[in-house]
Amino acid sequence: VSHELRTPLNVVISYASMIKDKIFGEINTEQDNALKKILVRADDQLKVINSILYTTSVETRTLVVENHQINLADFLNDLRLSYIDSESHDLTIEWDYPPTLPDVTTDRAKLRQIIDNLIANAIKFTPQGKVAISFRYFPEREQLECKVEDNGIGIPAEMLPFIFDKFRQVDSSDRRSYDGVGLGLYIAKEFARLLGGDIDVQSEPDRGSTFTVTLSC
Repeated sequence: VSHELRTPLNVVISYASMIKDKIFGEINTEQDNALKKILVRADDQLKVINSILYTTSVETRTLVVENHQINLADFLNDLRLSYIDSESHDLTIEWDYPPTLPDVTTDRAKLRQIIDNLIANAIKFTPQGKVAISFRYFPEREQLECKVEDNGIGIPAEMLPFIFDKFRQVDSSDRRSYDGVGLGLYIAKEFARLLGGDIDVQSEPDRGSTFTVTLSC
């Protein structure tokens, strides 16, 4: 799967990026807009493939936790920069974390995947409003806590026990309004457990959701 699907897709993304960056010559505005759409959809497809690979690794217990010392401040600054383009007239993203944070030992890639999945989920289900991300470190417990809060569509109470199941969608109908294969929250939950933590959720329909990640670091 990795070679037959992900590798050629990376080639498509690479060449589309080079054309958009005018490496092969000038392009007009129409072509530039078309290339943006190609890159967005190709990136979406790549995320689906990666999610399926992550899920397979979780189920076959072949995932390895690679703990390293990371600087939380640098990690959060990089994370924040990657979401600058996600803000729009209808959606604001707020960040809240102390200016000084300690170095911690954890798996950086898996931590990033957890937070990315939760933020992507919040953005997807908040057509307009606010997504707020906060981080705190509690030295007495050696725990890192991250909250991702939105004021989007929320989750019905009867669906809350199932939202971390794989391939589970809050709206599974053929006419659902939101894309996705239902693996983002499943992967986030499994990765959190791998890192010695868990994810809790509180939500109400039409009032938004708050996902809280607690990890041992």
